Amino acid sequence: MQNLQDQKPEKNNLQIPKAQIIKSEKHRRFVASKSCVICLNPYTQCCHIRSIPNYGNVGMSVRNDAFCIPMCVEHHLEQHKIGEYIFYSKYYINPVYVSEQLCKISPCKKIQGLKEGFFDEYRKYFKDNAKSDVR
Repeated sequence: MQNLQDQKPEKNNLQIPKAQIIKSEKHRRFVASKSCVICLNPYTQCCHIRSIPNYGNVGMSVRNDAFCIPMCVEHHLEQHKIGEYIFYSKYYINPVYVSEQLCKISPCKKIQGLKEGFFDEYRKYFKDNAKSDVR
């Protein structure tokens, strides 16, 4: 019987996937040109999804521009005040799905070039929120 300390772990078990952080002013401007996902107000801001429980930080300190949606100032402030998950649940929004749809039609090439399935793991967390269309 071999001692556990003598066993070498497989190399694949040690590798931590590097987060793919995308920065794109072109995409942020595009997102901000869309109507608010809550009230359809045409005057919006590009709002980043900062974190997804069970999946970690997707944009708290280094914001990933792939994870952003359009919101008016009023709803953006409310989202910060009550917290992301409560806010999106209140309005039946799946922000990851919305951001994914925006990425598909973005004028930014590096945003459009995201791998198939990039959003899959993140989208699952908000799967129960129904109303998630891009307007």
